[in-house]
Amino acid sequence: NINMTFADLVEEIRQLPTESLETLQLIIKQEHRERFENEVLEGHKEAMEEYKAGKLEFTSDPDELIRRLEADD
Repeated sequence: NINMTFADLVEEIRQLPTESLETLQLIIKQEHRERFENEVLEGHKEAMEEYKAGKLEFTSDPDELIRRLEADD
């Protein structure tokens, strides 16, 4: 049902047999993993674009890094 509310969906899930719940759990874990991987990939692409555009600054000095992070707040 396309007009199902989240509460309706939860109730439907609660009615599922154990095997179906386990399958659903695997599907959700896989979806979560894929979304996380996509977010990491997008972050990497953005960082590479900034790097190529000369917008990134690097430092190996921990104190300088802390100052830069605090300045961003």
